[in-house]
Amino acid sequence: MSENMKKLTNADLRKSWLIWLNFCCLSNNWERMQNIDWALAMAPSLRKLYPNDDAAFAERLTAHMEFFNTQPTVGCAILGIVNAMEEEKANGKDIPSEAISSIKSSMMGPLAGIGDSVMNSLIEVILMSIAMTMAYQGNVLGPILYMIAWVAVSLFVSWYLMRRGYELGVDSISVLSSNAMARLVEGLTDVGLVVIGGLTATYVALSTSLEISVVDADSTAVQGVLDGIMPGLLPLGVTLLSYWLLAKKKVSPMALILILFVVGTVLSLLGIC
Repeated sequence: MSENMKKLTNADLRKSWLIWLNFCCLSNNWERMQNIDWALAMAPSLRKLYPNDDAAFAERLTAHMEFFNTQPTVGCAILGIVNAMEEEKANGKDIPSEAISSIKSSMMGPLAGIGDSVMNSLIEVILMSIAMTMAYQGNVLGPILYMIAWVAVSLFVSWYLMRRGYELGVDSISVLSSNAMARLVEGLTDVGLVVIGGLTATYVALSTSLEISVVDADSTAVQGVLDGIMPGLLPLGVTLLSYWLLAKKKVSPMALILILFVVGTVLSLLGIC
């Protein structure tokens, strides 16, 4: 390596990575979303690459103030790629600023989908289901283990993607856009849905005490009839209704919680449920 070659070390990448993870959603704004946080994460690397050129440093830092928004953990892959491209650009390689901007804008959407599916809809749900089960049984370690495990998984995944993104550079795009990756995300999404279904069957509790009375015949419990059709039919109905209100009618989560609380209390007082 030439003595004049500018090279980012593991310490430089680690600093950029930690800044991004700690500040990635701190200054979200409706105009450019995570742009300030991204520029802040890139600042140490750019200063290392342009130690004696304030004009070039300012120009490259300003370029990263454009719109940016992605899932923070998986988005570390983009951070690694962009660090590698900035390093090559600082060493004289013909990399237009537009190319770096295009990499960010073209990858932030797909990786946000991957991150939301894998991290939030699968890993977080699985860890939370384990913690909820422990907490439901009165074990105080449930939420503690959840927080420790979630942080550990997030750090491992984000640093691995950061390093791989930096090592592969622009070639990372072909890996992340491969059919195998698409199938993996689809499979993990299905697993996440199965876990959510299991949580619904376990923790959504609803039954009715209504009975159907017929003259000269024994009363028939409505709950028994419903269980004969399908066990857990009422909890499933409440879950589907809640989803419909959230997704289709755009009812806020807090409003839905209030609705369920009020309706549940009234039905309970009336002896219906």
